[in-house]
Amino acid sequence: MKGTDAYQLFRDFYPDTDFTVTYFEPCIIINASLQSRMTHKRGMSSVNLLSNIAVSGFLLLMSACKVQLQQMDSSQSVTAMVGEDVVLPCLLEPPKDASQMTVEWGRLDLEPRFVFVSLDGQAYPADQNEAYKGRSSMFPDKLKNGDISLKLSDVRHSDNGRFRCYIPNEEKEYFVDLVVGK
Repeated sequence: MKGTDAYQLFRDFYPDTDFTVTYFEPCIIINASLQSRMTHKRGMSSVNLLSNIAVSGFLLLMSACKVQLQQMDSSQSVTAMVGEDVVLPCLLEPPKDASQMTVEWGRLDLEPRFVFVSLDGQAYPADQNEAYKGRSSMFPDKLKNGDISLKLSDVRHSDNGRFRCYIPNEEKEYFVDLVVGK
């Protein structure tokens, strides 16, 4: 089931529910927000309605996801000024040696999405977005302690946005929002 199919199925099943849909390949995440008029309109108790939506949302999520990602913490926010260097923090919890891991830093709104990729502690420039060549790096000496933070040099306005730190073998992801000022 594609994300758009899950969205339409949820919309058809709960037409009076306000909700937002977040697409994150390959998953769809549905956040439902109930209105009190809905419980009166259908004559359902709010607990019964909530459990129906929770079960339906779970089933849609399970059918739309091929991989279950473990998202660590909520996203962090980092602020930087144009021209500065900035570190986007990403620490493995619990700390462990990341020097032999694959680490992907990317932005899902870019094509190609890769900002920086580390394979076994070495930079892997294939498929790296041109805007980040020569401006992104990690700290090889800190990988043994689980520090997989990204250093971004010469920050630009176009760097403003959400960055994802993803460890494919662990199926873990971390998010950092970079806010760029003038």
